[in-house]
Amino acid sequence: MGILKQSCLTGLKTLPAAAQLRPFAIAVIFSLCALFADARITGSAAYEHSDPQTLVVGATVSLEDEDEAYMAKRLQAGLAPHGISSVKFEIADTNGELQKLIDERRVDMVVSHGLAIVKVLSINSTAAVFQSAGPDFTSSDIILVVRKDSPIHSLEDLRGRHIAFENVRQRKRFFSPAWLLLSRGLDLSYAESIRATPKADRVNVSFSGHRENMTAWLYHGLVDAIAFGREDWEDDDVAPPEARENFRIIFDERQPHYGYLTMTSRKAAALEAAILDSLNRSGGEPNRSVGAFSPLSQTHDQRLRTLAEMVKRSRTHLLANE
Repeated sequence: MGILKQSCLTGLKTLPAAAQLRPFAIAVIFSLCALFADARITGSAAYEHSDPQTLVVGATVSLEDEDEAYMAKRLQAGLAPHGISSVKFEIADTNGELQKLIDERRVDMVVSHGLAIVKVLSINSTAAVFQSAGPDFTSSDIILVVRKDSPIHSLEDLRGRHIAFENVRQRKRFFSPAWLLLSRGLDLSYAESIRATPKADRVNVSFSGHRENMTAWLYHGLVDAIAFGREDWEDDDVAPPEARENFRIIFDERQPHYGYLTMTSRKAAALEAAILDSLNRSGGEPNRSVGAFSPLSQTHDQRLRTLAEMVKRSRTHLLANE
């Protein structure tokens, strides 16, 4: 039992007899003490790895082995001039375990394909998105869906229309399809409300907050299109059969994998420029990906502009290495 919890117990024993006759009040006081104690203990006992020459990267088991090896190689080469001699990966089985690595300061940065981990990051949080483009990298099935009675039959037809993504932390339900649309020459603009009049010269983007909301919005005609991963489309809880019967797929292809990187330590933040340069595959090797750091506090419009700049830079990199 922690020191603060023990102090709470000692304090309770010294309460006047009248107070001790109020078990509910005592229970509330003890609960508050316990919560405060746990918070203090977690913070004070936090472990932080201290090897200044090693960059420790946290990831979940969803990170492919080839991605890990390639990322380690690029980071180690790019960070060597900055005093980093080795890159080590700490692999967690779940997002919860990955969060524990962050809370205990046992990693300098995190890479997660799932993206959900970013919801709870707060320590020097800076995000970097990068595209892993290339035939030997993993990819994902991206599906764009409209209503059966929709006049939309191609990606170009989405211009002037309203598309729903889940949230800015999702790869298959935001980053990959947004990158796809931008790479096809379509401009994206954030629409604060799904009832807002769409801009005619661009694809208007709103965020539903949840996969099921996207399905409901399209089913009721509140948006013109939604973006899914294949597993979402085949999940009856996300896209019920009665909804799928009224939907039509306009795009169904495998797209390059996208990753998500978050800085979690002062050391990693200080190396931000070198890390980004390394992940952008500069320094003599063909550029297979491109990234940009963007604060988690970015507005949706700012995030879409950052993504658009990444697409432009990716085209330049790929053309230069063809």
